[in-house]
Amino acid sequence: ATDDVERGVVDRAEASAAWAAVARLPDDRRRAVVLRFVEEMSTAEIGRAHEWYARLFGRASDWHPMAELYEWHFPNGGVQLVADAARAGRSLLTVVVGSLDDARHEMHTRDLVLGPAAGGDFAAVAQIADPDGNRITFAEPRT
Repeated sequence: ATDDVERGVVDRAEASAAWAAVARLPDDRRRAVVLRFVEEMSTAEIGRAHEWYARLFGRASDWHPMAELYEWHFPNGGVQLVADAARAGRSLLTVVVGSLDDARHEMHTRDLVLGPAAGGDFAAVAQIADPDGNRITFAEPRT
């Protein structure tokens, strides 16, 4: 969609401006700046995994700079899908959501099934595994 392309251009422009600002900082301050976090999910079969994560996130990847890497960008971070058979099945990702019930419903519309909800001191959680066995946890913080 046009909005997605325009958003991508804006995101890249903002990222470029942020990196330029960081480059102007003195060396001792530059190391302390965190612009965003990017989680990595390893896979043995990049094509199959890309299709699965496109369903999970409800859209195709935002960036595909090389054959073994896909990347999704979000306002508070990102996810990289990396072809790395040796580490496939060992990755963990936590997605913080406003409502676990809404997330469960959204996943259902994409033919994905979250596991049962479990309570914790800080959040209610439910998990799903990708085709490689990497674990994605959806967490709804307690208020």
